[in-house]
Amino acid sequence: MKKIICFAAALATLAPLAAKAERLHIVNENKKALAVKVRASGDPLTEELAEKRVTIPQEHFFEFTVSPADLNGKSLYDIIGDTNPVTMGGTCKNLRVEQKYKIVFTNDTVGTSCIATPMD
Repeated sequence: MKKIICFAAALATLAPLAAKAERLHIVNENKKALAVKVRASGDPLTEELAEKRVTIPQEHFFEFTVSPADLNGKSLYDIIGDTNPVTMGGTCKNLRVEQKYKIVFTNDTVGTSCIATPMD
């Protein structure tokens, strides 16, 4: 069973971990709400991978922090965004908790695309 961390509870635990965590700047360019899942990188068949979920309103900018504590001590993660369970969701893979990113989810002909750009 995957460990799902409630977004509100996760925010309360982030203050002491700020030195190792970086903020994500997420832009949802879709005309629908976006279900976002942040999942620790690894093999789901052999590991219990931590997840963090949040819903971002349509055409909206959102920020939150991902820390190693959110990922059961891991430093690499994937972020998946989806507006519809029937179409393909967009995935940005192998992101590092030590790096700040601008993540843009866009609508395309086959579903949602994810574009991650490192920020200074």
